[in-house]
Amino acid sequence: MNKENKKQLLGFFGIFLFALIGIFPMILLYVYCNINWTFLAFFVGICSFVGYRLFKGEMNNRVIPAISIITFIVVIITMLYVIPALLVIHKDMGPIFDVLSILYNDIDFVKVIIKDTIIAFIFASFGIYIIYKKTMPHELVVKDNKENKKLTKKK
Repeated sequence: MNKENKKQLLGFFGIFLFALIGIFPMILLYVYCNINWTFLAFFVGICSFVGYRLFKGEMNNRVIPAISIITFIVVIITMLYVIPALLVIHKDMGPIFDVLSILYNDIDFVKVIIKDTIIAFIFASFGIYIIYKKTMPHELVVKDNKENKKLTKKK
């Protein structure tokens, strides 16, 4: 594995780690304060990018798709499993899997959780879009220009 691939892999780890950090406030507010602020998913994409940069990931065309995929996976798992499971534990409703199966058989619960997941997706997408518009095009153009200059000098 070359140095660039190691940086990329380390950057992907940073995306995942900081996505978890970014979603943590939303989980706390949702479960322990009974406040549904799914708009905080906006910060998950931003935190993912910050994690990628802090872990010295190589800037290239794979960054935004990686941030998007990892962010959406974290949002889906959080909204569909982590938050309901923590609510079951917090309310002391009994065995988690038994209660979750009962909850997911309730159409009203499913509607609410799907609606919240969609809203979280929209805000996470918006956060990713802001990162893309503010950072990526400029950095990729600069990198492409440097590569073009290298190719031109070789000819």
